[in-house]
Amino acid sequence: MTLVIVSKTLRSAIGLQNALRLESLSCTAMSLDKEEKLIDYFQSLEVLPRAVILDRLNWNLDLISEFFSKTEVFIITDKIELVCFSENIFEEILIRVYFAPINLQMLADDIKAVTRLKHKLVTGLLIFDSFQINLNTRTISDGKKEVALRNKEFDLLAYLARNKGKVVSRINILEEVWDMNASVLTNTVDVHVSRIRNIFKKEFGVNPPIKTIPCSGYIIN
Repeated sequence: MTLVIVSKTLRSAIGLQNALRLESLSCTAMSLDKEEKLIDYFQSLEVLPRAVILDRLNWNLDLISEFFSKTEVFIITDKIELVCFSENIFEEILIRVYFAPINLQMLADDIKAVTRLKHKLVTGLLIFDSFQINLNTRTISDGKKEVALRNKEFDLLAYLARNKGKVVSRINILEEVWDMNASVLTNTVDVHVSRIRNIFKKEFGVNPPIKTIPCSGYIIN
C-alpha cells in the first residue's frame, strides 16, 4: 500500500512514519507548508497514493478536495475548529479526523481496513447488462464510451455488481465500501447511489441498472 504522511516539519512526518512502521505500515514522509505544494506533488505522480495522512496542517481542504475522490484521507488535528472545509465536501468524500494525541493502533487499523477493501477489487472485469466495470482503470464502459467514476462511487458500483442478483442492505454496503470505524450516516449510501444513477443517464442515456428495494437495500439484476 502506498501511504504518504504530510506534516509541517520533516521531523514530525518521520516520527509518525516510524511509529506506523511498528504497525507494519510502509510510509513516505514529507514536509509541505502549503496546499498548492501538495497539489503539485499529486500532479507529478503517475499513480496517486492509496492514502494520505495530513498531520496538523490546518489547511483549507476545499483547495485539494479534487484529489480526495481518488485517495483516502486521514486528518490529524488538535481541534476540529482548525480543520477548514465547506459543509458540502462531506457529500463528495469521507473525511476521517483524529484528535492529537492519537491512538496509533486505531489509526493503523483504519488504514489497513482501507487496504483490505482495495484488495477485494481483484484484477479483471465485472460485467452486467451491456456494461463492463474495469477494476484496473476504475472505469465503466458500454462498449462505446468509457467513464471514470469517483472513488466511492466506483467501489459501491463494483460491490453491487459483484453481488449481482442479490439484495444488498445499506448496512452491508457501509461495512464493505466504508469502514465502520468512520462516522458515516446511512443516507451517504443513498447520495452515492443517486450520483451513479445520474451518471448512467447523463453519460450513457439509459436508465440505471440499480434498483431500490424498499426497506431492504439495493440490487443489480
